[in-house]
Amino acid sequence: MLLYNSTHAGPVYQSEREDVAGNAIFAPQPTPVKPAATQELRQSRARLARAYLNRIPSPHSTGGAKLVLNLFDAVVFNVELERSEVRSPQRFTWFGSIRGEPSSRVVLTVHDGIVAGNVFSPDHGLFRIGYAAPGVSRIEHVDEQREGQCNTTSITPAHKTAPTPTGSSAFPHEDCDHDDGSVIDVLVVYTANAATAAGGASALNAKIQLDVDTMADVLVNSGVIFPTVRVIHTASTAYDEDGTRSEHRARLTSPIDGVMDNAHTLRDDYGADIVTLYYDQQNSLCVGGDNDGEVCTDDGDCPDGTCDIQTGGGISWQLDAESHSEESIAFNVVKWSETYTFAHEVGHLLGCGHDRDNFQLGALYDYSWGWRLIGPDAVCYGGASDGWDCTQDSDCFSACLNGDNMGDDCSDDSDCPGLDGTCRSTCFEWRTMMCYRPGSIIPHFSNPLIQYQGVDTGVPEGDPQAADNAKTIINSKSIVANFRASHYWVDFNTPPFLPQFGCEPTPFDMLAEGINAAPIGGTVHIKAGFDADPVTLSKRMRYEAEGGFVYLGGDGP
Repeated sequence: MLLYNSTHAGPVYQSEREDVAGNAIFAPQPTPVKPAATQELRQSRARLARAYLNRIPSPHSTGGAKLVLNLFDAVVFNVELERSEVRSPQRFTWFGSIRGEPSSRVVLTVHDGIVAGNVFSPDHGLFRIGYAAPGVSRIEHVDEQREGQCNTTSITPAHKTAPTPTGSSAFPHEDCDHDDGSVIDVLVVYTANAATAAGGASALNAKIQLDVDTMADVLVNSGVIFPTVRVIHTASTAYDEDGTRSEHRARLTSPIDGVMDNAHTLRDDYGADIVTLYYDQQNSLCVGGDNDGEVCTDDGDCPDGTCDIQTGGGISWQLDAESHSEESIAFNVVKWSETYTFAHEVGHLLGCGHDRDNFQLGALYDYSWGWRLIGPDAVCYGGASDGWDCTQDSDCFSACLNGDNMGDDCSDDSDCPGLDGTCRSTCFEWRTMMCYRPGSIIPHFSNPLIQYQGVDTGVPEGDPQAADNAKTIINSKSIVANFRASHYWVDFNTPPFLPQFGCEPTPFDMLAEGINAAPIGGTVHIKAGFDADPVTLSKRMRYEAEGGFVYLGGDGP
């Protein structure tokens, strides 16, 4: 039977051979299978297991739903399910935590018979659940050092002045906020390589939904109730992934280069505020040493390091102005298989910068930075004191943070050439969502009002080290949510000589204008009244009567 410890009922260490079968989601895979997903099991610990979705509680369950995640032989987590989000009977997500582990988080997404999940345990690390083959899941104990890092390092002025769609159907008026900022709509386009590596389009769509759900959970952890982020549409795009991440981003962003231009059409059709490209490109990269992060073919290319297959991370543009015109750079690129890359890259488009030690692009506000936390088990980074216990930066000797000599002893910045190479003493344990390594990532955006394990996750505005990405997101949400409008307003009594932009203060006077302007899946709000003109409802959307009855066609009331 399942064993519980009365003093610590979190992870239960026991063998799967014991009687957990009646409760646990996973069971050993009795016969070898050839995974449909082609991603290699590159993590330090991984396995394939048969998944029993019927053991996941109904998303409509009440009264403290629970489940058992037996991720590895002798590692079982007892999960308390806190809330669910239902998209359809076959598509829903559970959010919860591990019993007995404060600050732990569990996100479990079910999408058309496929289960995908992220499990964050402060005591045991990060685990990922993905698709391997029909009825079989791939379970990984994630090695953060093998997760790619963001490559958001520059903004090309040309993209700031890229052609902007015209007309109310594509781009709302600068002085007229249609949407209230509570929802950010994301269009995801993906390459054939990404779909193949994930095990097919359905498996990739499950992973995309998990990434969005994970960001939603990170926002709630960070004290941000709104905005929420949702996938408004996904679609394949013909792109061969030839080039660097920067080139992928540039091609996705340009609407006139003949590459992935369907993304721009779909963006307008569905009213997406942000467009994300999921890709799969694998690179052999140096891990550690002088050439850490550089492309390699063997260990000889990596002095003092090793050549290994490492996932590719992501890249975005950086929101750096409170203007609707920033819609022209609302594009990012995400390696499909990673855990927090989507949340990180969308964070850039909401104005969040990296940590102050990695300030390539700046940030939207003076406080829009990630934060590195010093916990009770903090250690020094790099140099002669690497790995020493510490309680503050001054306990450590100086070492190069980033640059070509990352981790080496140094006396000043001149000893640390290369991108963002700085010489400083660093004491760390954890890092928030936007920070570069070192530090173990936690599912939080920086916020001085929220603690993790008793430590503030940010620094208040006004402090020289201010770090509050939660506040950044709250303040930027209305800007980004109106890159493309989802809500349009119609009032048949609007005088024709008044401005008509289709938002509540300046509504259209004809229903046809609202229908033509609204995207697929959008909402047309119709104020009480009567319109005798015939109207053709040509696309899927929501119609809401505001303030009384609305009469369309015929003779009216």
